Amino acid sequence: MMAAKFALSIFLARYMGLEVLGIYALLASAATIIPVFCKAGLPNILMRNAVTQSPEDLARNLFHYYAAVSGIYVLLFPVVCIIAAYFDVLPVALLMFSIVLVEHVVTDWFYLIVALKKPLRANIMLATQAGAWMIAFMVLAWVFPALRTLDVMLVFWMGGGVIALLSAIGFWKTFPWRSIRAQGIERCWYSEQWKKSRLFYVSDIAHVGSLYLDRYLIGLFLGLEMTGVYMLFWQMANAVFTLVTTGVLQIYRPKLIESHAKGDRDVFASLYIETIKKILTSSVMISVAVAVVAVFVTQWTDKPLALQYLPLLWLLLAAICIRLVADVAGSALYAKHMDGILVLTSILQCLGSVVFVAMGLYVWGVYGAAAGAILIYILMFIFKHKAVKRAGSAV
Repeated sequence: MMAAKFALSIFLARYMGLEVLGIYALLASAATIIPVFCKAGLPNILMRNAVTQSPEDLARNLFHYYAAVSGIYVLLFPVVCIIAAYFDVLPVALLMFSIVLVEHVVTDWFYLIVALKKPLRANIMLATQAGAWMIAFMVLAWVFPALRTLDVMLVFWMGGGVIALLSAIGFWKTFPWRSIRAQGIERCWYSEQWKKSRLFYVSDIAHVGSLYLDRYLIGLFLGLEMTGVYMLFWQMANAVFTLVTTGVLQIYRPKLIESHAKGDRDVFASLYIETIKKILTSSVMISVAVAVVAVFVTQWTDKPLALQYLPLLWLLLAAICIRLVADVAGSALYAKHMDGILVLTSILQCLGSVVFVAMGLYVWGVYGAAAGAILIYILMFIFKHKAVKRAGSAV
């Protein structure tokens, strides 16, 4: 999926232009942000409970959850239609609305199926939704240049999501959905779950805002073409984040949780420092490799504007390296069950990102956006690290 997303950014930059890449960046961000608002933090509860629940209880919870989600999208639909009709973009808006809905469900199903210990099925589904359609679009659009339009790309995007959903329907067929008919909708379910999910909801909104609002600010201040430049280099830097997170952080996070559960502060402290060292070493090494390859990739896009702003990648790589170290401190807080602090850091990171990125854009243009990200990640690491120390770890 990472390779497909990386390739799609390069393909769009070369064959469809930086402006189209900028539009895609904003649409992809919307497809991630909007479902977070509609989920109300409930999937965090559902996924955690799914591990130990009976199929009957899980089916009941999913029924109530999707009844609420359906109501939210039904209310949103006429609003979207009115706004889209006013701006004369109704077909694209309806297609994007459908994509957002599909992305919402596929993401839910992925984490739920993983929680139910079917990771292979879950990853096959997600790969279709977040990778396969991109490859299909790029191959066909390269052979048939007439397909190189935003509308066609959205159709492929939607098609990938639908196929992903269909691939998982067989898994859900085995659940006892008929048992729900006798119970109907229980209003108390919503009040009970909302009390549990409110903290997660705030955290989810703040987290997604801190990750994706920067490109909207760039689009507002500098336009779609510069958003495309930023997105091109952001994807390169994000490749480092993905590799280091999956290759290092996800391996050490369970060890941190286990050592805290055993109450061994010295082992926890040692693991914490070791994780930071591993993260720094691997992220710097991979960043150097990406920086070298990026010179040739950027030249291949045949976009002089992208080559002009190549130093932006170096700043984004620095930001990613610092963010990874801050995430180690966040994982330590997670291991210590300090959920309140994690929510606070998500809120502070979101607000700080908006303020520092906006100020950076005003002072230094697109370079300022990356510099603002570096500053907020440094501050977040300091804040989280001090919270870990205050929690009593011997570091």
